[in-house]
Amino acid sequence: MAGLVPGGSGHVEYLVNDAGRSIRRSVSASTYRLRDYERVLAVKAWVAVEAEALHDAARFGDRQLGHRLQSLAVCVDGPLPRLYARHATALGDSDGDALDAVSIDFEQAGLLLSAADAAAQAAGCHEQRGARRREIESVTRAMRLASLCEGASSPAIRGASRPLPVTARELEVAELVAAGSSNREIAEQLSVSVRTVEGHVYRARLKLGVSERDGLAAIIREGGPRPYGT
Repeated sequence: MAGLVPGGSGHVEYLVNDAGRSIRRSVSASTYRLRDYERVLAVKAWVAVEAEALHDAARFGDRQLGHRLQSLAVCVDGPLPRLYARHATALGDSDGDALDAVSIDFEQAGLLLSAADAAAQAAGCHEQRGARRREIESVTRAMRLASLCEGASSPAIRGASRPLPVTARELEVAELVAAGSSNREIAEQLSVSVRTVEGHVYRARLKLGVSERDGLAAIIREGGPRPYGT
């Protein structure tokens, strides 16, 4: 500013030019930050797409995706990528209990088909370790959820939808048990003896892997097994 007279035309011009340079620098910096932010958003969008695709693969039985989905989950905002990672990890570990928990969380998030898949996969894990009651509970949960998905299916759901070994009469009695009826009330309604009802309840409990009446009622309320035969 040497040689400029304060208040003179040269001084005013200098101040205007200097202000212009400052504004251009500010606009340039803001533009750079905006473009950088856009690049971050683009990366996150692609990561979200990859997470969605990998989770679909896990739903269809790929057990090798847990680590990749865990790494993606830390790069994307929101709870779903973490839920996808938990699902894939539980499947890879053949952890039926963890799959059941993920199924519940999917249902609460409104993702009913994913919830059904996780429950169906949990049933397979429980079956492998001989946990009959847990298997039945997961199967009935998977079938209930699948029925809410307008006929949608998947390999896991089809695998879990095999008929269960209860007869039509055993199922009928079990449904009345779940409704809160006593053995005597059931006998009167079906025109059979109380001992006959007790036999049906015992055999249904035995086949469904539950040791008490309340456990039988809980399974039926969850979704209801389909009869194997008559």
